[in-house]
Amino acid sequence: MEAAALVEAGEVGPAWRRLDGAQVFIFEDTPGGIKSLQAARETLEKIKISIRPRFFGIARNPVKRKALLASGAQVYPSFSQALDLSI
Repeated sequence: MEAAALVEAGEVGPAWRRLDGAQVFIFEDTPGGIKSLQAARETLEKIKISIRPRFFGIARNPVKRKALLASGAQVYPSFSQALDLSI
């Protein structure tokens, strides 16, 4: 409901305000998910909500690793290793 109120009327409800200053971790195996969070951060900044994203790429394939690094992610060979090092 708050997402619709934001899009339709520009209303910034309490659910959005609670995100202000939040650190957000994303674990992805493709650059698309990382780009999505980057776009969300830009959108939230327009309504004066600031988040601190950390991007973790999960890949062993050299081509995928390169693409994730280019997207601004720290890249690890497995989810469990990325999770252990994110704490």
